[in-house]
Amino acid sequence: MKIAVVNMRSELDKQLNLKKHISFVEQAAEQGVSLLVFPELSLNGYLWDIQRNPPPKEAEYFLREAEPVPGPSSSELAEQARKRDMFLIFGMAEECGGGLVCDSSVLVGPGSTLAVHRKVHLIGDESHIFRAGDRWQVWQLPFARLGMMVCYDKVFPEGPRELALGGADILVSISAWAIAGDKPEGDFLGGLFDLYDRVRASENQCWFISTNQVGAGPQSPKLFYGSSKIVDPFGRVVVQAGFEEGMVSAELDIKAGVLKGRTRGVYVGTNLLKDRRPDSYRRIASNPLNSED
Repeated sequence: MKIAVVNMRSELDKQLNLKKHISFVEQAAEQGVSLLVFPELSLNGYLWDIQRNPPPKEAEYFLREAEPVPGPSSSELAEQARKRDMFLIFGMAEECGGGLVCDSSVLVGPGSTLAVHRKVHLIGDESHIFRAGDRWQVWQLPFARLGMMVCYDKVFPEGPRELALGGADILVSISAWAIAGDKPEGDFLGGLFDLYDRVRASENQCWFISTNQVGAGPQSPKLFYGSSKIVDPFGRVVVQAGFEEGMVSAELDIKAGVLKGRTRGVYVGTNLLKDRRPDSYRRIASNPLNSED
């Protein structure tokens, strides 16, 4: 199957962003793509800054623009997927009940909304805007089992491991990941973005699909890193976008790749999930920072 990932610059204009999504869907359909993945909050644009208290108009923007799922935008993209027999993953501000908003990754298939992952780990001022999720679910698609995460989620090894233990063949991480400096080449934070992508693939021996916003945000003082990519179960980058808006794709054999990674991998054919010792990991599900042990 063919998977494509998108570097995308999102505006604070949902209709404009939706048109851009459809344009990428059309491009992907021409290339025979089965799964197309967009970045975090690709439908709404990202926060203006995460290092200070958000101004009221920023909170008002996300409250106003958030939609339930399914809703108008997800239904439109599901219809686009139906026309092209394709699956799409995109990021949006989701109206998640009680006047609350979640930073969500949404999976739609031909004609319907299939799944939602609400960002579990919120960073900086995201917690002033969004409600955190608390679940790591795996969904069965015709071609593979898939788990999702959003940006900061991939910094923590526990979430991806939860998905891998749940049977995921593909881990999909959508991001709005900024750089520390004024150019992406050699940037420290950009390097971490790439590092996490490769490590999470390798340690779980799964395919890792990573997307990111790119360039200057409409209100952000930061530049987004781009570098959307596909990583194989050995931790090797199969294809990677650069630092400009655009799409790249690769033809993958999902099941064979995972099987090879867990039987003839770089660790002398070891299966890292099988060789775990969960009986010895006493602090994983606790908070050792509050423990004297």
